[in-house]
Amino acid sequence: MADTSDLLIAEYNAHQARYRQLTEQAVWLQNYALIYTAAIWTWALAVENPFISKLALWLPVLITGLFLAKARFLHNVVTNIYKRLAEIEGRLGAGNVGWYSRQDRTEAPDEQPVKPHEFFRQWMLGYWCLLLVGNCLMSLAGTFFFPHVFQ
Repeated sequence: MADTSDLLIAEYNAHQARYRQLTEQAVWLQNYALIYTAAIWTWALAVENPFISKLALWLPVLITGLFLAKARFLHNVVTNIYKRLAEIEGRLGAGNVGWYSRQDRTEAPDEQPVKPHEFFRQWMLGYWCLLLVGNCLMSLAGTFFFPHVFQ
């Protein structure tokens, strides 16, 4: 029968792999959202039909909202994995040598610890807010301030 620590180590390795996979997926999601919204904006400016063009103005906002929902879901899963990694390290008695523990350390003792998970969360929040607000402003501008472009 397998030792408890062996099972915890196997779970730990699986969670680390999943953590890496999901953070990479979140970055790809950002790239796709930017590419899709840019493509829709290009298409909306090129469409000759004013009705379709006016509807297309709000598609980037909708697409960004859907991608944002997916990114939020991924962030919640990554956060749960991050917490589970900390719990497993605590149960294994890894101390300051575990992956989770090293996330809070810096080389210089007088510096604030850099927490990559927290930095990643703030980056994601800033990116999605900027993309969503930018698309909303462009849609509003196209609808109310520059309607002649879409007629």
